[in-house]
Amino acid sequence: MFYDGLLKGRYVDLRSVEEGDAEFTLEIRQDPEFTRFLPRIENTLEQQKNWIQHQRNKEGDYFFVVQNKAGERIGTIGLFDVTDTQCEGGRLAIRGNPLESIEAQFLSFQFAFEKLHLQEVINYIYMENERALRFSMLFGGVFVDMGTEAVVKDGHICRKTVNTKQAFEGISHKISKMLYRQHQRKEKQDGNK
Repeated sequence: MFYDGLLKGRYVDLRSVEEGDAEFTLEIRQDPEFTRFLPRIENTLEQQKNWIQHQRNKEGDYFFVVQNKAGERIGTIGLFDVTDTQCEGGRLAIRGNPLESIEAQFLSFQFAFEKLHLQEVINYIYMENERALRFSMLFGGVFVDMGTEAVVKDGHICRKTVNTKQAFEGISHKISKMLYRQHQRKEKQDGNK
């Protein structure tokens, strides 16, 4: 679904994917660094362009390109299967530094909770992707006990995490402080010159 706006951060901006991003989105989803934990896309460039055209019109499916402040595309992130109260988060593949990755996720949650007014973002994370599991916890995510019902995606057993609006509101100040502390120090130093 096309979002006619820019989600602006200090390090990165998120914008809706465009047909001109087809080669980039295809390349990042075929990169072995990411396909360990994301399904590999086997589309041709033309198929990827068609998928993007379809996605931009698909109700309840937001797919963003992450750009650094130099305007370079460094990754993707998405929210999909949006209902009145929840959605699934994912498609996170970022080549940026840790601050850029954290801010991209932060902006995604802000969009889900403040613009879409959702209550939960659900993630299914490959069990072996410990980094992504920790990343979800950074934003207040909690593990959901699936009992004996394992969720399998693309042959991988997944762990379900839920990030709630309430938890995000409680932790967003801490994340903002962590994210922007270095930037504030630099601004302060520049102001003292």
